[in-house]
Amino acid sequence: MCAAPKLTVEDFAHRAKLERMNPRRNPLKEALSASTHMKTTPPQLGIFCDIPMGKLREDDVVSLAQAGFTFIVADGEHSLQESRIGREQAAIFLRNGITPVQRLHREARSEHGDSLTLGVRGTMMPYATSVAQVRDYLQCIRYPDEAKGVMATSSSRGAYPIKKGDGTMIMDLEELRSVEGSATQGWVQFETEESIEFI
Repeated sequence: MCAAPKLTVEDFAHRAKLERMNPRRNPLKEALSASTHMKTTPPQLGIFCDIPMGKLREDDVVSLAQAGFTFIVADGEHSLQESRIGREQAAIFLRNGITPVQRLHREARSEHGDSLTLGVRGTMMPYATSVAQVRDYLQCIRYPDEAKGVMATSSSRGAYPIKKGDGTMIMDLEELRSVEGSATQGWVQFETEESIEFI
């Protein structure tokens, strides 16, 4: 087994610069998108992060980056508020080149979109058992397009303005849609043999 290459201070500075230049950046998605041009997918290492988000420190995340992790999943389903990623925690992960993914209970429809607005770059719906559930989840993590006949009010997650993960403000629905844009991901977890029969 190969060890992860040791990251230098310059590597971390470069990662922080990339995050500062584009707070909506998704390092994992960038690596996967680049691999489509190379015809191979480089290995990506992820972990369920059980550090309570209120106690997360920069050096915890630096250690994860040094170990080679490219994404973490915070289990907000079982650990509830203790594992809910906020703006500050999302920024810590992203400036160290790690994509934060928020796992929430499958009934938490609006909260998935709220997590993306806070700066998380992906959310995970556990225990998918039907195509309808998956479609509903995917619809909830994307803001509807008014051009397709969907009312803006049906997708509003709170009043405007809304603060983004980098601290700047979103003033309207169009800007909010651009924040979620193409840099976010929806992850679906299939946990039983029966649940994959519909794929």
